[in-house]
Amino acid sequence: MREDSGEMPVEKRKSERLQVGIPIELKLGTGITRDCCIDGVFFETDQILSVGEQIEFVMKMEYAIKGDSSVNLRCQGEVVRVESGLEKMGVAVSITRHLFDAAPMA
Repeated sequence: MREDSGEMPVEKRKSERLQVGIPIELKLGTGITRDCCIDGVFFETDQILSVGEQIEFVMKMEYAIKGDSSVNLRCQGEVVRVESGLEKMGVAVSITRHLFDAAPMA
């Protein structure tokens, strides 16, 4: 049996996370974010991913812009954690590169 040392766990996150559901497009599937911050994202997906895997994905930011234009956040990152769920896989990604891609107005 382990005794509680009374110490608080060390927070590894570098920035505050926002709980928001943003659609994600992956090469072989889709997902939706549970939370995200400037340098990471956690999302749920049907796609099977592994810790250490390098991935590319697009966060669809249509709701963020008024009018007919939309913005996509194109990201590259490394999978740092996976959680197997009953229906979906939870995936935590450390974002290593990102680029805002504004779609032209119609």
